[in-house]
Amino acid sequence: MRSSIVFSFLVLPLLLTACWPGTSFLRGSPPTCAQEQIEWVAEKWQTAWSVRVEDGYISAPPFIAKDYVIVIERSFRTPSLATLHAFQIKTGEEVWVSNKITVGYDAARVHTTTYFATYEVGMGSVIDLSTGTRVLGEKEAFPSLYALTVDDHALYWHDFYGHIRATSLQTGELLWEQFLPEVGKGNSLFVTADKRLIVDALSGLLVLDPSTGAVIENFPANSFASPELYTDSLLVGDANLNDLKAVSIETGETVWEHPYRPFIPYESPTLYNGKLYFIGEKVGDMAFYPVYAMSVSLADGGVVFKSEAEDGIEILSGIKVLDETGYAIFEDGTLRSIDLENGEISQVLHSDALSYWRNTDNPYFPIPGLTASDEYLIASFGCSTLYAFRPLP
Repeated sequence: MRSSIVFSFLVLPLLLTACWPGTSFLRGSPPTCAQEQIEWVAEKWQTAWSVRVEDGYISAPPFIAKDYVIVIERSFRTPSLATLHAFQIKTGEEVWVSNKITVGYDAARVHTTTYFATYEVGMGSVIDLSTGTRVLGEKEAFPSLYALTVDDHALYWHDFYGHIRATSLQTGELLWEQFLPEVGKGNSLFVTADKRLIVDALSGLLVLDPSTGAVIENFPANSFASPELYTDSLLVGDANLNDLKAVSIETGETVWEHPYRPFIPYESPTLYNGKLYFIGEKVGDMAFYPVYAMSVSLADGGVVFKSEAEDGIEILSGIKVLDETGYAIFEDGTLRSIDLENGEISQVLHSDALSYWRNTDNPYFPIPGLTASDEYLIASFGCSTLYAFRPLP
């Protein structure tokens, strides 16, 4: 009897671990990304530099903070923790590394040019992007943390129960706390350029003073399923998991609303020259398919274009702009250009990284990502390599 108990508690977990994808010591080391190959389709492009993270895979779209490209790497061994890398945008030289960060899958959206904030439910971290130093998250507790945002002074966050709090980035002290039951499991918080804290609550939009937490405005008639982008006057996002709409931050009124179902994978839409560029969904028999490259006017929501690749293939990244042309990564591993006036789509290059994921039993989900600086397109194709591309002179 005793021996059977020992088997159950000691041997059986080891056998289960051995059979679990990605963790098996009997099947060898956890899976790794093979060395990726890219093939240029369009002329007049070049790879300025590329770097490879060796221990895992790039799990979120890269983003730019001042002169650095920030990359989030997840380990195959411990995917709940991540490593942040900062690379010089012009050379690809690694500047700093920050280890063992708890990172949510929409992490790349919550940052300023100085600080990066991320969370999973109940745990949060703030990283100084100039040094990689963890500013908050080692000693501070964030009970029932559900959503957060950050500016250069404080971390703003709310929990499941309607408490909104501000924590100082300099001291870690609680600056203020508000109990607003109508917030509950609201979706997002934003700090606007003119220093207003916008809270997307279940009951509507709340406007708070970020220095004190005092409620300035309450717009109960308008709320979002997922707000994605704000300007100085508008909050734009997904309404009721169906429509795209823009709401005035001044009045709380809907400025425009249209039945475009946006599919924005881990990224906000791109705002360029008064137009929004994002990925739209096609409704199928059993699911929604992100196949449309879309653009609408920020002023009135009018459609600029709604285009689809000839092969009808899905789009896996947001649309980014370099030299007045849009770009996105597609499901077949191609980087394609998108004409910002008419939506015409053309292939630029092909990577085999996404094919690698499809042809293995790897349980992890790759997230191809794209960002752009003034000179470079920065891309990851869901595996371990980060590329900087630029057009030839």
